[in-house]
Amino acid sequence: MLSLKECMEFTDLDVDEIATVAQHEHVPDIVATEMASEMLQSTEGLCCLHTMMLDDIESALNHKDFDLARELVSHYQQFCHRHPLP
Repeated sequence: MLSLKECMEFTDLDVDEIATVAQHEHVPDIVATEMASEMLQSTEGLCCLHTMMLDDIESALNHKDFDLARELVSHYQQFCHRHPLP
């Protein structure tokens, strides 16, 4: 049986990106890992991942949690560098 860490290593996503999917979709990390890995395989899925991250940034700003928003923007910038929109 594979551990969560081993499953994450099969994806081209980091822990924070998988955590974003888990939180956004209200699923465990292992399920989010599988979902996110699948999403990276299509343009539509990639767009959904970008949207999830932007939604989280917007939510942090709406709650005036500027430290979290800055952290999420940093993660999003890294994600955009590795997985740009087509």
